[in-house]
Amino acid sequence: MAGRVLLIDNSTKHTERVRDLVSRTRLEVYIVSSAQDAIRQMLVHTFDVIALHTAVEGAVPLCTFLVDLRHARNTLLLLYPVPTAEARAYYYRRGFDLCLPEDDPAECAGAIEALLGRPWAGAWTPTRGRRRSLSMGTW
Repeated sequence: MAGRVLLIDNSTKHTERVRDLVSRTRLEVYIVSSAQDAIRQMLVHTFDVIALHTAVEGAVPLCTFLVDLRHARNTLLLLYPVPTAEARAYYYRRGFDLCLPEDDPAECAGAIEALLGRPWAGAWTPTRGRRRSLSMGTW
């Protein structure tokens, strides 16, 4: 198994899109919609990345718990959306690894993959011994 991701978000449309994008990298994605459900999952599983939407009920107290978890289990933390630079700086200082200004599913999936250092499998296509990026042209 490539790794586990816990996605804490109360938007079904958003979470399903993120799951579709991230599943291409063979990550195991768990989705919960509340802080309580997230804690239950964290008691059962160890996660490589935890992504938290700021609109989830109980997100503020959960942030403190997640920072403690990060130090205890070396879990990578992603927080979104955090629209202002000042707020993102605050969460970086608290211990979050990455904060996104918007809640775009593609950006969230890309951030999860970037944290894990695993590019999306469809982002690179082999071409005569070289790799070609679908979005960046030929290298």
